[in-house]
Amino acid sequence: MSEKDPNVVNFSAARKLARAARQRDERKARKEQAEANRIRFGRSGAEKKAAREKLKKAGRTLDGKKLDQAGPTPDSTDKTD
Repeated sequence: MSEKDPNVVNFSAARKLARAARQRDERKARKEQAEANRIRFGRSGAEKKAAREKLKKAGRTLDGKKLDQAGPTPDSTDKTD
């Protein structure tokens, strides 16, 4: 029999083709799911940057309004004699 014989099935090649097709389909499904997740949960880079800047500004504002806290005075400690 020659390799060109149509009656002989090359199972090895068929398995490779089937596996490649399955992997291609799985990759496509993962890519579609990732795109859906980006739309559903994601934020753009500009939105993330604006949120970071807002948090930094809020922290600076809060730090500017803190009162100076002195430690306890010696008279304020409870002494039992």
